[in-house]
Amino acid sequence: MKRFSCIFLTILILVLSISSVGFAEEKLNVQKIGELIEKAHFNIYSSDGMQIPLLEGEGWDVSDQHKKDFGKLSRYSPKGEQLIVHNEIYVSSLTNFYEDPEKAPDCYKSTLTDEQNMVKETIEIDGHPAIIATYDKYDHNGFYGHCGVIFYVRQNRLLKILLTAKSTYVFNVWPQDVPTITMDNMRTIADNISYDISQAPVTEDDVAVFITAKNDPLTVSASKSIELDAGFVDPEKARHESISANYDRFDWYVIDTETGEKVEEVQLNQTRAQYDRRGGVEKGRATMKSVTAATDHQKVQVSNKLKRVVYAEIVAESVSFHTKASYPIILLPSVKKMTLEPAKSTLYAGSDQTVELKLTYEPEDIPFVGLAWTAAKEGIVKIVPGENGTAIVKPVAKGNAKVTVTGTHGKKASAAVNVIDPVEQVELSFNGAVKAGRKVNIKVALLPKTAAVKDVEWSLDTEESIATINKNGVVTIAKDVPAGTAITVTCTALGAPNPVIGQIALEVEE
Repeated sequence: MKRFSCIFLTILILVLSISSVGFAEEKLNVQKIGELIEKAHFNIYSSDGMQIPLLEGEGWDVSDQHKKDFGKLSRYSPKGEQLIVHNEIYVSSLTNFYEDPEKAPDCYKSTLTDEQNMVKETIEIDGHPAIIATYDKYDHNGFYGHCGVIFYVRQNRLLKILLTAKSTYVFNVWPQDVPTITMDNMRTIADNISYDISQAPVTEDDVAVFITAKNDPLTVSASKSIELDAGFVDPEKARHESISANYDRFDWYVIDTETGEKVEEVQLNQTRAQYDRRGGVEKGRATMKSVTAATDHQKVQVSNKLKRVVYAEIVAESVSFHTKASYPIILLPSVKKMTLEPAKSTLYAGSDQTVELKLTYEPEDIPFVGLAWTAAKEGIVKIVPGENGTAIVKPVAKGNAKVTVTGTHGKKASAAVNVIDPVEQVELSFNGAVKAGRKVNIKVALLPKTAAVKDVEWSLDTEESIATINKNGVVTIAKDVPAGTAITVTCTALGAPNPVIGQIALEVEE
């Protein structure tokens, strides 16, 4: 029995040695993958706009891959050869849109893990970036095979093409015994890829998001809040294309548009933990993160600790598609003081005269946006809002008007504007003789009688040695003035946008 066992063991060792030597000396029939590609042909398959090449031909077997989305496999393993080549293609649904070429790198960040001897390169397909790479794959048994891969993303679909070369032998296979897959091989495959955007199942416009805000405010001040709602422009399309039951839910956040950072001085709805699956390719173990509870309604509360002006955007991002919309808003610190200057002004009814009111804030850096200008009485003045906290006030009719400006934060400032009737005519008269050494009292009537300003100025067209006039319109004629001397009295009324003049002539009698 022992003798039989020894003989059997000797024969087994001999057979294994011969097999090992034979394999080491035997070369695989196809030495270059490029030659195999040249002998085969590409059959083009279409999936959601992706036009995908698959190696087929003599010696190739084609089958469907059991994947959630589109997948096919062609396998080269002819009889009598030790080479196995797998050409696999997959199209996977994503929850993000990468039609913008600048967004594609975000998708590819998680598509490739570092493998041995990996070489990566970015190429273009139809003007959009794609990734090609080659690497060696190892498993628990050691070397598995040489691999090449292509990743190409359009809209919300990711194409993966995998080319693998390995041996029928599972053990004792060295990398140099298997034909290498080169970057040129992968470029050849990539040259046969194209995209028909008209066949895309869903576009970003199909699941576009909108935001509405209650009362559409331009600013929100410290301790105040704003309520918003988000939704899809086409909710039926979104529901049909969603891979999530919560297709109508949105994550909310507030971004400082100047820094791109999230604003910490705001409070959103109660937060909860959720899985982060927003990589370009959703794989691996999901991580937990704290986010705003997914909702289509949001109340943003600004902290009373806000000490700066923040130009911000309130963003609602679809949980299912990650399309998003934003609402621009200016976050303001508490307003300590508002002042409107001039505090008092007078205008003349029916005239083209105006006054410019100017608002100032404390603190000074608060922007002049969302201001509401009103007058306490209608029909007295017309208010024309200007820029940088200014407003032009025009007179309409006689009366007193209190002009008030109100900010979105609720604080107010006011100024008084008095609209009066102007002087339109000046009538002059006198009684008594005009003689040398005498005084003549000039009487003035300003019309209309409702004219509010009665101020006038007096003047004569002669030298003081002949006559003088005081502020009350009393003319004093010198004693030696000869008879026949003419004196013109001018009265200028100041109660009008432009001076109104009245004149009367005096002649010295005998």
